[in-house]
Amino acid sequence: MSGARFGTSGFRGEPGVVTQTRVGTTLLWAEAASVGEGGVDEDRARVLATVLAERARQAQNGDTPSAALGS
Repeated sequence: MSGARFGTSGFRGEPGVVTQTRVGTTLLWAEAASVGEGGVDEDRARVLATVLAERARQAQNGDTPSAALGS
């Protein structure tokens, strides 16, 4: 199960995204917002959700989590 919602976030309506991803028995929820335009987009949200999911998968398998942004 996974999903994302793009729209406004925060107190001033800045661009933002909320993602929800299930990995095994773990539910990951992440929120990101940007003060300026272009700071949060679909591709960046997908990359963040993918890294979080991979780290959760590694931890569930007993491996040392090594997935990271920019790697």
